[in-house]
Amino acid sequence: MATPVEDTACEERDEETARLLASGDPEGLRRLLADHAGAVLAMLARDFSGLLDRQQIEDALAEAVIRAWRAGARYEPMAPSPGAWLYVIARNRARSLLEPRRVPELVYFASLDDQPAPAGPTAPDEHAIANSGVLAADVERCMETLSDQQRAVLRADLAHGGIAPAGMLAAALNTTRSAIYVARHFGRRALRDALRRCGHAFGVRDRLGEPTRHLS
Repeated sequence: MATPVEDTACEERDEETARLLASGDPEGLRRLLADHAGAVLAMLARDFSGLLDRQQIEDALAEAVIRAWRAGARYEPMAPSPGAWLYVIARNRARSLLEPRRVPELVYFASLDDQPAPAGPTAPDEHAIANSGVLAADVERCMETLSDQQRAVLRADLAHGGIAPAGMLAAALNTTRSAIYVARHFGRRALRDALRRCGHAFGVRDRLGEPTRHLS
């Protein structure tokens, strides 16, 4: 059990984390993950046991981290602790994974002749093919500007076709899950910024991951 002195120290650290988050300082996110990501992940695993698998729970936490960073400026000092705040966001993301996906409405035709003809094959867009090759080359070049850990995490994500399991990466890289979340978040941001400097533009949500948010 924590002593009163330890409780006070934790409260003071949380207050500083909240201040950093509200000011848009990346150190706030690092502290939030280092102090609370492990506990949040454990609570999600307990609360959604039998409903979500480990990968889905980690995905929910990863999305919560992104949302927490984007909403950091709106964090109120009188709100629950940063750890409780992160858990609420992660729990909501986990719940969203349980919501049934909407199935496109079926359209019935009185006759097969009324059905629209299927679209025929289209010729490949040579310009798009060329651009994809340029992007791939630039991604490789920009990857070299990242830290070793960021590069390892992003390469694992690309190979996985999404978000590679944080536990697996933590074991392989001899680090913690929290460090993986931090490396993924800031690595994606740095890679995206580097690609923009190379002339590539991204929409609200791109293949590199999270919704765009500019730091000022």
